[in-house]
Amino acid sequence: VEKSFNAQLADTKTLPIETITMLTDRLFPGDGCARVGEVIRTLVRRGYSGWWTVELFNPDFQTMMPNQVARQAYQSAAGLLAAIESNNAQPFDS
Repeated sequence: VEKSFNAQLADTKTLPIETITMLTDRLFPGDGCARVGEVIRTLVRRGYSGWWTVELFNPDFQTMMPNQVARQAYQSAAGLLAAIESNNAQPFDS
């Protein structure tokens, strides 16, 4: 955690794990079956203080306007981070 400066947040479609491909099955954080919130809580507990980013590879998002994808990515990630921060005694930068 001390050497990490960027944590990429993404979720995944509900599929058998052996069939998931990170080039087509990523979703906005919190929209799928991955335990993104648990990963965030673990990083924060261990002292992570770097950037939070969203990286999505999903052909479905290519049909959306870029500003719409960016807004949804921000809202998804910010919502998860705010929910986790409100449950922590020590706030963290998001």
